[in-house]
Amino acid sequence: MREAWRISSSDFWIDRATRDEDAHVLAGNPGGAPFKNRKVRYFSGWAALKSADGAPRDVATSRGLRLHTEGQKVSLRRDDGTPTGYSLELAQLTYEGTETPMLKLGVVDDATGKTVASVWAKPDADRIGLNLGWVQVGLTKSDPHGASPGAEASVAQ
Repeated sequence: MREAWRISSSDFWIDRATRDEDAHVLAGNPGGAPFKNRKVRYFSGWAALKSADGAPRDVATSRGLRLHTEGQKVSLRRDDGTPTGYSLELAQLTYEGTETPMLKLGVVDDATGKTVASVWAKPDADRIGLNLGWVQVGLTKSDPHGASPGAEASVAQ
């Protein structure tokens, strides 16, 4: 068995291979490449959604949102538990066909599962947000030891 670890401020690599007496790989990556894991970063903040008709009296505001950077989706819900029909997704990724890493914040239509709006920032950004008129979101890097990252946010009306 061979094992090596590499830990940096942004990732954690595990290079591990276990072989039998005939040199067949029993565990680990058969190609010999290490498993690469990014460190999760947490963001907290708020979102505001206008109603379909855009009436100012029908703005739903959600405070206390908490998302991590590995593709977590948080459903936006009203105080009574009913869904607004939208979720937020935060993901650190690499743009398709390039080597450019980025932090992406997306607004997802829950009915279709499609991202209807998104913005990008540098992956080490401490803040990310958007304002499209009908939806506004503001997120700031937060302490990883705060509230449960899996909790759904409640939206007040």
